[in-house]
Amino acid sequence: MIEGASEIVKTSLAQAGIRKSRAFNRAMSILLVSTLTFVVCFINPNAISMIYAVSGPLIAMILFIMPTLSTYLIPALKPYRSVGSFITLVVGLLCVSVMFFS
Repeated sequence: MIEGASEIVKTSLAQAGIRKSRAFNRAMSILLVSTLTFVVCFINPNAISMIYAVSGPLIAMILFIMPTLSTYLIPALKPYRSVGSFITLVVGLLCVSVMFFS
């Protein structure tokens, strides 16, 4: 998301005839995204619960499902298949299912 905001800042500054460093553009984009997020959550506090509802299952997918599923899909990772990795996959799927059934 910051990359997209950095490009918007860079393009906007270029249209105004201002050329700044990459670090400046990144800092401005982080400030822009942070300020925008704060304003949205200040105006509508329910946005925080929406962010919370989406980020939990997303983190579960990244930490639990992707690594263990790759042991079953990639032949080079076959030595890492175990009952523990299968249980981790099941727990990850349960964590993600909370998003759909809550």
